[in-house]
Amino acid sequence: MRKVTTINLNSNAFQIDEAGYESLRRYLEDAERALAGNPDREEILTDLEQAIADKCRAMLGSHKTVVSAEEIEGACTASEKA
Repeated sequence: MRKVTTINLNSNAFQIDEAGYESLRRYLEDAERALAGNPDREEILTDLEQAIADKCRAMLGSHKTVVSAEEIEGACTASEKA
């Protein structure tokens, strides 16, 4: 049994497992720190959240409603390359 958390990524709600939440939280905090001096920080973070949200949405369907930790990590990695 896994604990599931509901999150909001750029006004998009998703259910992710607890390990995925921790991975995503660390990833976004690291991105925020890395962009600390950038005047476009908020816009970049919003775009990053939207890119991850788009990838999460593509993983879900009528019989799959939770994004796993592995899928979150893959979405974050893919967003770095974009």
